[in-house]
Amino acid sequence: MRLAGVPAARYSIAAFDVSGAALELARRGEYPQKSLGHVSEELRNACGSVGSKTMTVHPELRERVHFERKNLAAPGALGPEPKYHLILCRNLFIYLGAEARAELARSLAVALLPGGRLFLGTADRVEELNALFAPMRPAASFAFVHRAQPVSVAPRTRRPRLPPEAAQKASPVRPPRPVQSQPPSPMTAAELYHRALDHRLRGEIAKAERRCRQSLYLAPNFLPALELLQALWDRNPNMRLRRALRDRIVRNREATI
Repeated sequence: MRLAGVPAARYSIAAFDVSGAALELARRGEYPQKSLGHVSEELRNACGSVGSKTMTVHPELRERVHFERKNLAAPGALGPEPKYHLILCRNLFIYLGAEARAELARSLAVALLPGGRLFLGTADRVEELNALFAPMRPAASFAFVHRAQPVSVAPRTRRPRLPPEAAQKASPVRPPRPVQSQPPSPMTAAELYHRALDHRLRGEIAKAERRCRQSLYLAPNFLPALELLQALWDRNPNMRLRRALRDRIVRNREATI
C-alpha cells in the first residue's frame, strides 16, 4: 500500500491465527534478514527499518493491523457480512478435511466483497472453491475472484450401477471400515517428508514436491525436506529459485555443524 501511494488512514488489515504464539510473534513486527532474501530492497525500506540482522515494521504500518485469535475453519468465523476487498489465506486448506474445507470456503465467500480477490497457497486449490470463486488468469492455481452469484458445480461422473448379481462377481465383499471415534492426527514434518520420498520413488514428482512444501511449512529449516526439494528441482528452469534454495540449504547445514 505504501509503495502504491495509499495513505495508511485509508486501509486496515485484520490478521487471524489459531495460535496465540504465532500472533504474539507477528505483533512484534520483527523479521530476521535471512528470511527476507526474496523481498526487494525497495519493499524492505518501504515497510520497515532495516538493521544488520532484522527488519522492524514501521509503527504507522503496524498500527493498521488488528490481530485476533480465531479458528477460520469454524462456521461463520469471519462474520455474517462482506467487508474485505482482499483475503490472503495461504496453506490452510491443505490441512483440513472435506467438511472443514467447505466451511472455510463458505466463510471466505461471505466475508469477501463481490469482485474481491482471494489468494491461497499453490497447494490449496480444492474443489470446494469452484462454486464460489473464479480463478484469475494467469495465476489460476492460487488467485481467485469472488463470484457475484454462486454457480452450480456438475457432480462427478459416476459409473453405471451393475445388477446385484454382477456386482458381487465384479468385486469381492469387503469388511466395513471401523468407525473412527476421533479424527486422525495431523502429520508431522518428518511424516510428510517420508510421504514425499514414497511419491518420488513411484515417479509422482508433483505429489512429492507438494509433500515437501507441506513439510517445510511446518518446519521451514527441516534439512531432509530441503535437500529432497533441491533434488526435485534439479531441472527447474527458474535459476533464481534454485539458487535461493541452494543458499538456504547451505545456511542450514552450517547451523547444524
